[in-house]
Amino acid sequence: MAGLPGGLVREPDQGEPWPTGARVANGREQGLDGVGTRKQKEMDMPDKETHTEMDMPDEAGRAYDVVIVGGGPAGLTAALSLAHCRRSVLVVDAGEQRNLASHGVHNYLGLEGVAPHELLRRGRAEAREAGAALRDGHVAAIQRRATGFAVALEDGAPVTASRVILATGLVDVLPDVEHLPEFYGTSVFHCPFCDGATVDDRRVVVLSWGDRAEGFTRELCAWTRRLTLVTQGHPIDEGVRARLERGGVTVRTDCALRLEGRDGQVAGVALDDGETVPCDAVFFSIAHRTRAELARALGCALTAEGYVRVDPRQQTTEPGVYAAGDITPTDEAALIAAAQGLTAAVAVHESLPSPF
Repeated sequence: MAGLPGGLVREPDQGEPWPTGARVANGREQGLDGVGTRKQKEMDMPDKETHTEMDMPDEAGRAYDVVIVGGGPAGLTAALSLAHCRRSVLVVDAGEQRNLASHGVHNYLGLEGVAPHELLRRGRAEAREAGAALRDGHVAAIQRRATGFAVALEDGAPVTASRVILATGLVDVLPDVEHLPEFYGTSVFHCPFCDGATVDDRRVVVLSWGDRAEGFTRELCAWTRRLTLVTQGHPIDEGVRARLERGGVTVRTDCALRLEGRDGQVAGVALDDGETVPCDAVFFSIAHRTRAELARALGCALTAEGYVRVDPRQQTTEPGVYAAGDITPTDEAALIAAAQGLTAAVAVHESLPSPF
């Protein structure tokens, strides 16, 4: 399946393969079979403490001012702000944040390097203390009603809401390389802007191919020139190769078979020609997709890359439906997602009747 601009791919139908040499990260779609076809099975998630603070299910049929789908930085910031505005808020979170494997969140003012679990723990505690309700699980469907929305939860208990905020984020596609998940988040990364500063002047292998490979590799030159691009057997345009090599990048069209190292620190990438490329870190750029199923079902307009279209106040093309974070066409960073969550919260609050 061909990639789209921005490194996105459309979500395939059940049984349709993901791009060759890829697997899907996060959520239920982590496991792929030998040809890259999706299996519906649970991945090994990090420490389950991400769910231990969730509230018990509320009574079916409860009416909320706002239901927020997704409890990452965008969703929790929106919940905190709306609860401060004395709005009744329910956050439904499946615990599938894309950065859960990371060793730390970067460029978040005042919290540089905070572990993703700790950031979420603090966010949940603050939202709950302000009065928001949090619930563990998935939203099965959202349907528009005359006076708002009916929200069907995975366990079958319905609730209603006057407004909906979608903050469901992205799913990353990982290279199908043996042992890669063991290093993901500690010495294997997907975001140069987030983690590039951790590899200053170190040896880095880049796994990428196609239209995104050159730009992604060049971006890493801001932190290190000790770069080897591995295209996983995909051909590379000779002009691209020449430009990269002039910049000091080694280009290999071999396939990476496995990563070598220990205790989360990668030490080398074993190629199919028998050679092992020594390295201190691996960055990859293949594809990712938005979790836009609910937005699509509600009739929200999407971009060609699958992002949910929003106006400057995070309103989608469907009245009463807002979106924030990586599900929208924005730069991908936790602090940006949080800022969008706040923007959506202000817009939602002002769209509702006064609580007084």
